[in-house]
Amino acid sequence: MIRCSTFTFIAFLISVIIAVVTGQY
Repeated sequence: MIRCSTFTFIAFLISVIIAVVTGQY
């Protein structure tokens, strides 16, 4: 469960970063 949670959290962070970069650029 810890790995799944970590993977989901990382995927969420990546999505947010992509959204921010796309919004800025």
